[in-house]
Amino acid sequence: MTPNIYLNTYTGVMLFVSTLAQELSTQFGAKVTPINFDAHAEQSTFPPDGDLVGFEGLSMNSPSDSTILSAGSVVLTCGTQSDINNERITAYINYLFDLCQPLANEIGFVDNQTGEKLGYLLVHGQTQLLPVDNTSTARTYQSIGIQFSVISG
Repeated sequence: MTPNIYLNTYTGVMLFVSTLAQELSTQFGAKVTPINFDAHAEQSTFPPDGDLVGFEGLSMNSPSDSTILSAGSVVLTCGTQSDINNERITAYINYLFDLCQPLANEIGFVDNQTGEKLGYLLVHGQTQLLPVDNTSTARTYQSIGIQFSVISG
């Protein structure tokens, strides 16, 4: 069994989000910053300018009697600023939704100390697209929920 399953999963998700931020910035010409939303108690502590892409609610389940794999779920969230008619948030979420289809893509399972790829997080089950949240005055948000299994080795 690989030690540090949670830390390595967390590291892989953070790297996935960081890469996604670069891809969205390049593809859509906007400043996109990666973020761990759970690390911020209030929106006032978010980076003040530009769009955000990040994760929240990372949860894990250990293997059980009926399965040998660790599994988990995470919510991936995009937030846009000054987004007329929600055009960028719609484009970002469409891009992310395509990336996160079951069995279509892998998120790295990465050693939290060395950055070495130890395996991957295999997305399975249904990818859940959540409604747009525009209750914030600073940004519009939309999220995708995914489930995954940790495949190491």
